[in-house]
Amino acid sequence: MNRAQLIRLVSHRHHIPHRTAESLVKAVFAEILQALGMKDTVTISGFGSFAPRFKDTCTRRNPQTGEPVLVGPRWAVKFKAGRKLKASLA
Repeated sequence: MNRAQLIRLVSHRHHIPHRTAESLVKAVFAEILQALGMKDTVTISGFGSFAPRFKDTCTRRNPQTGEPVLVGPRWAVKFKAGRKLKASLA
């Protein structure tokens, strides 16, 4: 499912106009992005949590040439699935 499909589904299931559903979905994602940008953890009960994580410098390999490539320090997002999400996949 992509973002457009999610918006269409929210609109249909909750009987709200498409533009309203689009605004709601965009607002939720914007708030999650803003919180992660401030290095806060976002926890959605039953779904999971998004946490910013600092990754140190490491060496990777270029798959085309096999040459080692130095990847600098950076921030990444770690996602941990919640209990209900894990149960829905079983």
